[in-house]
Amino acid sequence: MTADNPDFPVQMTLGSIVYDLQTKAEALGPAGKKVATYFIENADRLPELTITDIARAVGVSEPTVGRICQTLGFTGFRDFRIKMARAAGAQLRHIEVDVTRDDQPSDIAFKVIDTALLTLNRLKDQIRGQAVADAVVILGQAQRIEFYGQGNSGLVAHDAQHKFFRLGKPAIAYNDSHVHVMSASLLTPKDSVICISRSGRTRELLRTAEILKERGVPMVSISPDGSPLAQRARVNLHVTFDDDPDVYTPMSSRLAQLTVIDILAVSIAVQRGAVSSPDMARARAELAGKRLPPR
Repeated sequence: MTADNPDFPVQMTLGSIVYDLQTKAEALGPAGKKVATYFIENADRLPELTITDIARAVGVSEPTVGRICQTLGFTGFRDFRIKMARAAGAQLRHIEVDVTRDDQPSDIAFKVIDTALLTLNRLKDQIRGQAVADAVVILGQAQRIEFYGQGNSGLVAHDAQHKFFRLGKPAIAYNDSHVHVMSASLLTPKDSVICISRSGRTRELLRTAEILKERGVPMVSISPDGSPLAQRARVNLHVTFDDDPDVYTPMSSRLAQLTVIDILAVSIAVQRGAVSSPDMARARAELAGKRLPPR
């Protein structure tokens, strides 16, 4: 559904959708009326139902359900379900938000946001509190923290450096495999490394992990459980997302990795009392001086 559709407002509430269904149900014919009635009676459950579930419950075909959604002003059942979930404040755990060639920028905007919401909800299911606590202990004891990643994960490593260097510990990020190897060879057990990988199977990063293990350097990985990288880590923070290969930027895995870095950085800041420290206050004051005053 796009902004040029006069039948539905861009910002919808669950009540407004149900009201529109009620006013249009009579004009949909017998099958359409049955589908619309089912939608109304199960509005709060729709985000969790598939088109097959609804077709079976109503006694119509799946194409009929899709056509009714189009008649109601949506592009199809998926579009209808997503907007119902958004209007109801649902968690979007089981909703596909694929971008298609026919999507307008306004459709893409909502789908990208829904993908982000879906990613964070899935991350809540994947993250393990004990693993986070163990990683925070390792990082808190380290004299120096280094972040290794390659490709998109290398960009996340540099974001991690930006967050951690303000916490009063030497921190640096490398996304070159040659530098990984050289730097890992110079670290000691008093240091620590966070290795970031979407697959956990990058050959160069695995070699670096072996060097860290040989030197007794505690390594935390952000990668899928059971991956070769996770098996070489002292602690693994489980992050598994299958990014769409047709999308230029792997949005889901990147967002999940960045969120895990935020979790670790905030945890270390709280542990060290850095949130309210004089150093942080001075840093904020210096940054404030670089901005124009509000108008």
